[in-house]
Amino acid sequence: MISQPEIKQYLTEYARAKPNIVIARLDKGSIVEKDSGSAYEIDNLDIYKKLCDLPNGSIPYSQIAKLATSEYKLRQVFSKAEKRTDGKLILPFSEALKSGFCGPLEKAILVQLSAQRGEDAFLIDGVIIFDFGDKRFRSTYNVVFKGENPYLLDAQNPLLKDKSGNVTKYSAPITGIEWDAFQVPKELQRGRVYKLV
Repeated sequence: MISQPEIKQYLTEYARAKPNIVIARLDKGSIVEKDSGSAYEIDNLDIYKKLCDLPNGSIPYSQIAKLATSEYKLRQVFSKAEKRTDGKLILPFSEALKSGFCGPLEKAILVQLSAQRGEDAFLIDGVIIFDFGDKRFRSTYNVVFKGENPYLLDAQNPLLKDKSGNVTKYSAPITGIEWDAFQVPKELQRGRVYKLV
């Protein structure tokens, strides 16, 4: 088991070895794979501020979580993408946000861009296993450090939305990593297991 004090180093090394699964930092020009044929190029490090202007390091979680989800609409946006010589479609990330639609990856990128301005943060392209049916779903989420303490944040799957659209964020302290699964206190698991692969 990877204990809590070792998590930052573990994720940093994981990002070096498998940058398609763990991203330690996004910079202008960074390429983030969406799927095998398409990717985003980060073209504006402050794009999350279009949702609301918060101090550096603050995450506009509620605003990110409320963004509409439509993978179909996002695929349509990629019709404007530039095709590279390797055949991959590359789209500036700001173009995806102009569409008004976001999926787990897009929301995790926004969390990463905002969080990394103040704290260490990691974008994780992993899986979630929900209690119902024991099914694995590919998803993207974040690990954000508050000082030396790691927290798992999932902007795609908040805990609750009330009638006015306010969300209760899914943020759980990580106590360790075992078998590539993030360990969180039992009362905060909420029927979810987050894994790196």
